[in-house]
Amino acid sequence: DSRKDFREAMICDLPPKIPTHLRRSNSLDAVLSLNDELFDGEVKLQVYHLAKAVKAMGLPIYHTGVEVYGLEHYFCLDGVQVCLPQGYGQGVHKIAVTLGRTRLSSSRVEQTIKKLKPKWPGEDYKLLSHNCQSFAVELVSLLLPNVPVPHEYCRFAGKVQSAKPKQPTFVVSGRW
Repeated sequence: DSRKDFREAMICDLPPKIPTHLRRSNSLDAVLSLNDELFDGEVKLQVYHLAKAVKAMGLPIYHTGVEVYGLEHYFCLDGVQVCLPQGYGQGVHKIAVTLGRTRLSSSRVEQTIKKLKPKWPGEDYKLLSHNCQSFAVELVSLLLPNVPVPHEYCRFAGKVQSAKPKQPTFVVSGRW
């Protein structure tokens, strides 16, 4: 059962400051309520170079995941996945960009992601449109309405909203 595996992974990998008797709890609700106490709803965009070769060439092609309540959520060929923050194993971590704090509880975030999963099956993954970047933009829009993902980290997100770099404004005075 994937939910049981997910629960066990969360419980085994909880930060050491959680008392041992709570780390061994079988209740996902207990873990989620601990997440509310330990993690304050801060939302971060985790950014990775896709491969060492991409990083070495300086190409701006990134994998992105969204960290909230101590877990990082991302989209890949296997669908929506979760790992520990900065724990994506297929790339080189570049930066964590703090986007804000969600007003949603950890259990509401879990429900939101559960509702998103059917819309994001792995077989629909497309490198240049329906990908980890577009998933990050959509998830961030649900966690932090009106907070855009910086454009430099979602150039390949397809047709989604991001924070585009501001173009310089030129003021021309005089007559034509």
